[in-house]
Amino acid sequence: MKHFIILLTSLCFLNFSQLLACDIEVSTPAKKAVYQAGEELVIVVHVTKSHRNCRVDINETTYETDGLKILSATDWKELSAGVWERKMKVKVTGNMKGKPSLYVRRKCSKENSEGFIVLNSTSQNVS
Repeated sequence: MKHFIILLTSLCFLNFSQLLACDIEVSTPAKKAVYQAGEELVIVVHVTKSHRNCRVDINETTYETDGLKILSATDWKELSAGVWERKMKVKVTGNMKGKPSLYVRRKCSKENSEGFIVLNSTSQNVS
């Protein structure tokens, strides 16, 4: 009976891990404590697809900025099976909170995923 319970628990855990959403990591290689309006920086987005047969194309990833302007971006590059990377050049424009941010989202029929980065800025609401 013990072995059956252990086996059943293991199978449930393995099946549950297949249901997890994509992992999205957003970072900047040279993060500063505070950014000024007009400064440009590179933000790196890593997406790890958790589903074996994810039907959502990597190019369907969406972005929302507040206090940042996306100037350019590389194409998505698959680093290994299911692990993708994209680099974005952004410009700090500022916002009312002094916290420019970039949100990265993927919508999936199983579960939605989100990753973000929030920076500190001395500028407010500068375009």
